[in-house]
Amino acid sequence: MSDEPNGMRAPVQARSHESTERILDGALSVLDRAGLSGLTMAAVANEAAMSIGAIYHRFADRRHLLIAVQDRFLSRLERDWLNTSAPIWATEDRDEQLHRLVAAFTETFATHRNAFKAFMVTGNDDPGLRARGNESSGRFAAYFAAQLTERFGCPPDAAEAAYRLLLADAVLSIMFSPAEVTGASAPAARPAHLVAAIRAVLTAAGSTGTN
Repeated sequence: MSDEPNGMRAPVQARSHESTERILDGALSVLDRAGLSGLTMAAVANEAAMSIGAIYHRFADRRHLLIAVQDRFLSRLERDWLNTSAPIWATEDRDEQLHRLVAAFTETFATHRNAFKAFMVTGNDDPGLRARGNESSGRFAAYFAAQLTERFGCPPDAAEAAYRLLLADAVLSIMFSPAEVTGASAPAARPAHLVAAIRAVLTAAGSTGTN
């Protein structure tokens, strides 16, 4: 059986494919629960109820497993966001729309905080992880900017700036605790303040959106 360039050994039958799926699902569960430090071949084997040898039979090493897990994670995230955001974009009230958008975005990053952090930290030094992350990030930015531009009637650069605010807040929450960011706990009104900041950006540049 030959190795593929990404370090994942190609399944040759349906059972092998299913085993690979179990490994990837198990690895993602480990990442979400224990973070990068907890992602060991032994932990993944235990989560997937498989032997360590079975994992090495499909992945050359931990790095290649992480690359495959990242691709699976981001692909699912993109797909799920299309479903999650569809009813949000259909909301007619613009303030409600932004509140729901911030809440959904924040919840997604909070749910997968450890996985996001793992990919961001390792991506700084790993070209493969970084390239896949940049690819997904670019698609998210283009999608959000297009939706915001259409619904708020603002210039594309204003929509992009609004998305940057949303993403920056999410990344800060992943990489640092509230006390590490400001020296104090996060105020309960932070989501409302973020909505106000995003709306200000969208409406200050010729937006036609109304309450």
